[in-house]
Amino acid sequence: MPILTQHRHQEHPPRTAAPGVLPSCADPPGQPPAEALGPEAEERVGGIARAVAQGAVEVLDGSRPAQQMSRWLDPASYEKLHLRACLLQKVAASEASGPCPGGTLVDRRAYRCVTVRSARLCRVSATAFEAALVVLDRRRARAVALRVEHRRGDWKVTALEIG
Repeated sequence: MPILTQHRHQEHPPRTAAPGVLPSCADPPGQPPAEALGPEAEERVGGIARAVAQGAVEVLDGSRPAQQMSRWLDPASYEKLHLRACLLQKVAASEASGPCPGGTLVDRRAYRCVTVRSARLCRVSATAFEAALVVLDRRRARAVALRVEHRRGDWKVTALEIG
């Protein structure tokens, strides 16, 4: 007869904010309180996160100019994306066109086949959200992580990482 073991659920310590991350109950000085952003803020930021993730992968793919992303990205994130896109273009300079899922060859700049497969959004403070997305391009699935903050009455991406 087998011996049954009893599993005990251990209590986990409460989660604390990472260093440099504001707790969600505190509003930064000079920023509107969380209530001022309204309940539609999460929906708005979710749309921004999806659009920025798709657009950033299109920039790296060469089918979208990096300048179109400048409205949504802060200067540091924009510069990082632009530099990476320039490096990728130099590496792929000899390849004028590539296959797309369908078997046809098309000009890379004329056809966009980038889609957002899934997105997760988390509010990390009264005026900031972080998102993790899976984006599919012609060749592979990519992980995209970004942080969106409310600054001067508008939402800006302040951190962007593309895998």
